[in-house]
Amino acid sequence: MLKSLVNQAAELQAFLRKSKIPHAFIGGIANSILGEPRATLDADVLILVADEQIENLLHQLKTRSSLLIPNAASFARRSRVIPCAFPSGLRADLVLADLDFEKNIIKRAGLRTVAKGQRLRLCTAEDLVIMKMISVRPKDRGDVEGIVRRQTSKLDGTYIMKWLRLFEKALDRSDLVRDFKSLTRKSNI
Repeated sequence: MLKSLVNQAAELQAFLRKSKIPHAFIGGIANSILGEPRATLDADVLILVADEQIENLLHQLKTRSSLLIPNAASFARRSRVIPCAFPSGLRADLVLADLDFEKNIIKRAGLRTVAKGQRLRLCTAEDLVIMKMISVRPKDRGDVEGIVRRQTSKLDGTYIMKWLRLFEKALDRSDLVRDFKSLTRKSNI
């Protein structure tokens, strides 16, 4: 199933590249490549589009996909997400980058071979760890363990800790650094 999803994601990437939209695949697809593979049914893609270009993007998307939310422009401005479905069967959430951290994710992203003959622009393992640490879903903590196990010595711990400390301050949380250290100890890193 991941192979089919990757092929569909490659078609979405081709559209984003043709439209000159900076982007990075995040979420389940990135996790399946950078961490432990798990079932995922959609593609989450962080994109960089100026607010004044949202309408144009939605117009382009309408010619290639079904927008899954009525009043997509106001929903996108409010939630920073454009949920859509493509004829290939791909369900995608296009996440509008807004924070400096999100813009940085796109800058740091790179093409990775994800299947025979298919390359996708993925976020880095470090950025995926940070996004998943901020989340409160239990499966995301499990994903972090898988990424840490798989990437072991390749991870830039200093970069991760810097951003986790910043998010602790911004979100008034005190668990991110502590929990990340605990997860890395479990994985013997």
